[in-house]
Amino acid sequence: MTAGRKGMRCIRTAAILAAATLVLAVSVLSCSTLKTSRPLVPMREYEKMLVGSLFADYVGNENCLKACHVHDRNAAFLEKSVHGQQRVEGTGVPLVNCETCHGPGSEAVSADYINQNNQCDTSKFIPIRELPAAAQSLLCLKCHSAYSMVNVQFWQNSEHAMAEVSCPDCHKLHEGTRQKKQGREINDLCYSCHEGVRSQFSLVSRHPLPEGLMLCSDCHDPHGTGNPGLLIAADEKTLCGNCHAQAIGPYTFEHADVTDECITCHRVHGSMFADMLNYQEPFLCLQCHTGHTDFGSPSAPRAGVKQAFYTRCTNCHSQIHGTDTRGPHPGSGLTQ
Repeated sequence: MTAGRKGMRCIRTAAILAAATLVLAVSVLSCSTLKTSRPLVPMREYEKMLVGSLFADYVGNENCLKACHVHDRNAAFLEKSVHGQQRVEGTGVPLVNCETCHGPGSEAVSADYINQNNQCDTSKFIPIRELPAAAQSLLCLKCHSAYSMVNVQFWQNSEHAMAEVSCPDCHKLHEGTRQKKQGREINDLCYSCHEGVRSQFSLVSRHPLPEGLMLCSDCHDPHGTGNPGLLIAADEKTLCGNCHAQAIGPYTFEHADVTDECITCHRVHGSMFADMLNYQEPFLCLQCHTGHTDFGSPSAPRAGVKQAFYTRCTNCHSQIHGTDTRGPHPGSGLTQ
């Protein structure tokens, strides 16, 4: 019987291991379809995509547009934009024109093709929409890496670049003369991808972004920073302190967790609890502190029984972030 039991136990163990191995294999195979491997491409490969036709010459905006009126509106937008108004010093030639982005255009505006089709041959231009995101951004960075170094110095390693977001995804050069988003347009642009964050700003306690009193760019730099989460400050405490200096201190008597991170207690975008707390009082405080206890009074129904009384901790500990005044007795910290 003993040998038989040992044999059955071995068979059962082997069956369990086989089942576990099968589950693991299925999981690995299913996960492999969620994210495909995309090895890094050397920068020179992206640069080759932006060369354009090697048989074409630059002809200038006037020659590009004189026989094709389809792009007159775009040309007018460019001429009145910050790109079109910039001129090469001493020459008067625009610093940016159509061919700066689309490549040399002599083949695209050849007389034979225009006479036959009454429009330019767009297939001869750089296929910007078909390029990978990194190449599209490089199209802008070939100028802006020098003229806007302060703004884009962290772009290549930013979360947006890693997520294959390109400059044209946010900056629409053909949609008007103003080529940078302003005011609530910034928030709406961010919401178009960050729907989860947008829903947080619909909660009862939140930062005033829906009212237009704050912008996403007040806390985050979309072009990248050296800080996590694209934050414009080194950490959450420094960032929050820009507006909430009274909560940062320094104080003689400080709340220990407050000296670390504000997100220990608060949700950064919005919360269903007051003051953007992670949890309602007193449950937030009870994660670190035990509740006060009382043995009751002689007239109480349960006199002598150790009871806990829990309410809003800030009813008494009103200076929850810190204070310079000691409480009236030991254990009455952050009360005044």
